[in-house]
Amino acid sequence: MMADLLPLKFRIFDYISKVKDEVMIDDILRDLQNEYGTERQFKKSMIAYHLDSLVGVNMIQITTAVLNTEGEIEMKYKITDFGLTKVKYIPINMAAKRK
Repeated sequence: MMADLLPLKFRIFDYISKVKDEVMIDDILRDLQNEYGTERQFKKSMIAYHLDSLVGVNMIQITTAVLNTEGEIEMKYKITDFGLTKVKYIPINMAAKRK
């Protein structure tokens, strides 16, 4: 089944493209756990790395940054208009089922 999964970075982009609200790393960890939970890279630091790279190429943007109760910065992300034009390139048979 692992062969049918998108690379994690592309799945994160696919996930964000389908969410109507802003997304935080904890949302991604929770919602993609069943698909990617057994992968070693499926951890907060790597998801943050993938999000940073998607921000760097203008596929997603940071909408809000707040301090949580532990004093850590938590960011919220959403897809950009540019990113919306690129979603069509994600292979449908590998992406989560589109509604």
